[in-house]
Amino acid sequence: MAKTLANTQTLVQGAKGENVKLMQQKLTDLGPEYGLGKIDGIFGNNTLQAVRKFRRDFGLGGGDYVDSKMLAVLEIAWVQKQLVSIGLDLGKFGPKKDGVDGRLGEVTKKGIRVYCILFRLNNQNDEITPELVSFMDSELKKREGILASTPKIQTPPESQIIRDIEKNSKKDVDVWTPDTTTYISKLDRKSSIKPTTICEAVREAADAMDVPAEIMLALILTENMDVSNNLNMELKHLYTTGKKLWKMGGHNEVGPTQIRPETISLVCKLKTIPNDVLNLRFANNIEDEWKFYMYATAAYIKYIVDWRESRFNEHLDLTNPEDAKKLFAYWNRGHNTSRKSSSAYANRAFDNYQIIKNDDFGRYMM
Repeated sequence: MAKTLANTQTLVQGAKGENVKLMQQKLTDLGPEYGLGKIDGIFGNNTLQAVRKFRRDFGLGGGDYVDSKMLAVLEIAWVQKQLVSIGLDLGKFGPKKDGVDGRLGEVTKKGIRVYCILFRLNNQNDEITPELVSFMDSELKKREGILASTPKIQTPPESQIIRDIEKNSKKDVDVWTPDTTTYISKLDRKSSIKPTTICEAVREAADAMDVPAEIMLALILTENMDVSNNLNMELKHLYTTGKKLWKMGGHNEVGPTQIRPETISLVCKLKTIPNDVLNLRFANNIEDEWKFYMYATAAYIKYIVDWRESRFNEHLDLTNPEDAKKLFAYWNRGHNTSRKSSSAYANRAFDNYQIIKNDDFGRYMM
């Protein structure tokens, strides 16, 4: 029978033995962010760092020790992790918003009840018992054994996946590809489009795709200028002086928001853009080009939000300025980046975004 953490004595750095090993195993089972490299039963520096992180994440305050309170929270969190691993929904609680919060509330008790029904276990009070912990531990080892014996499938890199999407898309939709000659010629032409027309294109795409217009305009301005004073004056200057918006970037990025060709092919494949707008990607007039690029920009923003939610369990609320700043970083680094820290580009875009929200921009966005 598995030993429960609640019965383990207080542990400090330098401690050794089975109690430390049990605690290390539970931490490691919670996820790689608490991983220790190896489980050796020695309360060393790696274990100390994992303990500190756990205490911070689960609201236990500072401390370099494992007391009875932390042990109880760790036990509950470990059980919750096992419930979530078989698909039980415990809500959006805890540091990772997956229901693992270390609290034995009504939702967790219902999860235990369902688990016991599924596996025909006797647990009348919906509590964490040694029998329940022992059974969950054995099921976890079974799953790990199955995974270890299953041949690993080599996942192709994301660039290859996108190329495959682009290749297959040709069967049912014309895939957008950059015309280098056309875009080089655009470098020498001046934009005669009015600021109001640009903002109409931004507003239409933003409303249709349910994306904040301020975010899209911030991307345009960040790629082409650096807002430092009055936004209205800067925006007028951008177009009355014939700013060259159609530059081609180092990775063949094109358009006012500098989207990569493979990204445009991806959003075309998703078919979230209306068909009449998709056809505008081959337009020869600047108004239609702006409209397509704005829809493509909005579609990719939506894709980033959906991707981060499904792959990283990260919810982005684009009406929240802090989440908008994260979006700018993902736009710059790619939707699949594991880096959550900001970037110089994201900082500039966020500065522009704040100016747009605070400036008298309403008459352009009507």
